[in-house]
Amino acid sequence: GVGIYIVLLLVLCLRFLMIYHTKYAIDAGWDWQVGINRASSVIRRLEKDYRTVFISAPGAGGIPYLWYLKIDPKVLQKTNTRNVVGKYYFGSSLSDLNETNKGKSLYVTGATIDHLRKLDTIMYPNGSPTLFVYELGTL
Repeated sequence: GVGIYIVLLLVLCLRFLMIYHTKYAIDAGWDWQVGINRASSVIRRLEKDYRTVFISAPGAGGIPYLWYLKIDPKVLQKTNTRNVVGKYYFGSSLSDLNETNKGKSLYVTGATIDHLRKLDTIMYPNGSPTLFVYELGTL
């Protein structure tokens, strides 16, 4: 009885680990903020050439971006709003950008926008697109 129980437990544990490391890790990229992490890497690589970074931040909002961009929490604490932290603007849609866009900027969104220059497409581990990085000139 005990031997069968141990073998069954071992088989189920191995099955769980196999599913977790193969199927789940690939299909649940959205749940682990893989897109935000990858987009933040692209932003860090490109941002030196841009005056502002606009991020349409649905769901978790801007906090995960600030984490992955390695923004000092003291900078966030000194701001009056969580929507603007340094050169980063969160929750911005294209219609909101006319007032704040004063030059060449990055725009990160989940929407496909044909009339903007796309710099990068952020993909989930399963190969589906999650975010797009665009270049904005003066609107």
